Amino acid sequence: MIKNGVRYSIFRISRAYYSTRYNGQYFSRSPLNYETLSKRLNSFYKLYPPKKYKESIPGGLFINYIKANRSLQGQNTRVNSKIGFNTNQRNKSTNFLDILTFSNNDMETKIQEVFNNYSNETYINDEIVKSYLLIEPRTRNIHHLIKTVRENFQRNLKKERVNKSVVQTALNVLLTEKDYYNCFKLIDLTYCSEEYLKFCKRVNYTSLGSILLSSLAVTILEGFLLPSFPLFYLVFLNLGVPLCIIWYIMKVNLVAHLGRVSWRPYNNFIYINSHQNEILAINKIITHFEEHNEINIKNFHHSKVRQISNLNIFHQNDYIIELPNTNSLLPIDDTNISNEDSEILKLQGFIRQEIRKRKMVLNDIQEELMFLEFWYTHGENFEWVEPDQDPAEIIRLKITNNYPKV
Repeated sequence: MIKNGVRYSIFRISRAYYSTRYNGQYFSRSPLNYETLSKRLNSFYKLYPPKKYKESIPGGLFINYIKANRSLQGQNTRVNSKIGFNTNQRNKSTNFLDILTFSNNDMETKIQEVFNNYSNETYINDEIVKSYLLIEPRTRNIHHLIKTVRENFQRNLKKERVNKSVVQTALNVLLTEKDYYNCFKLIDLTYCSEEYLKFCKRVNYTSLGSILLSSLAVTILEGFLLPSFPLFYLVFLNLGVPLCIIWYIMKVNLVAHLGRVSWRPYNNFIYINSHQNEILAINKIITHFEEHNEINIKNFHHSKVRQISNLNIFHQNDYIIELPNTNSLLPIDDTNISNEDSEILKLQGFIRQEIRKRKMVLNDIQEELMFLEFWYTHGENFEWVEPDQDPAEIIRLKITNNYPKV
């Protein structure tokens, strides 16, 4: 623009606002790649400064970031399966296309950084943690998984509440991976933690104290209003009867005996009541281990169709790692191979040790007791109700199938 012989330059100044709209798809909207996700995360940090922002943050933003992050991890896995795991070949392809790539482990670390930045403000709730556990592809970093669940469990305890569904979800994820050692570690850090046991005792003693104080107040009031009634009768009526009813209800609902484990007889009522979630989780772990790794009378028929388990093979960062002591590396014709994997035998000893340490006892399998009774009585009062599942017939079919066809 020229005014009075002087040329002026006009620049349009605008202010950029960072917004988290897009109908809950702020991070996962198109185009989605590593660069755009990093820019959106930086914008998110500017809009909600970590350690400084005091207002509420929509939980859907955290869930959407997890979805976007895991989506890129899935793309990375598919690319690796096509290109291969040759590092030089993958680097040449990405450098030629000028593509910025990160490993799935680095991407998973970004999620943990977001959790760490906003953990003190308690923005990470149960729904977000469940999304972190369940959104595919699921995390392979067990350390981060257990840490996230434990921190969420501790935050809930500070709020005087316990959400067992998050711990159960994490336990299911670990059982899917057949990571039985970390299953027990998860239980120790949640249901067996010192904070949780103190919380259970505090709840029990608070309930008992409120009942005693209420009954005492009612007894004193009735003593003034009804002086002709004996005092011991009022105490028994207002204190003894309610305590007996409450004790009976708690006794009925008490979890002391399950399918595979039970508490030892010397455990007191308060201890069993505080460790109910622990025994439920232990029973679930043992049941899963026996159904998927052992062969016994109970799961004999199921073992014929299940996938052969090998606890020495696991996945880490898209690589399949096989330990050198696994039986699968030995030749098939080797007659010295044991019928049971050494890792399974090691796990069996570890589980028995954990049961003894937790003041529990392993129950007998009901089918084994029936088999012993069948053997001692020579089949008296027994009959085959499902002849198509006769073990002898299964062996006969296997022999027939192994015969060469002429």
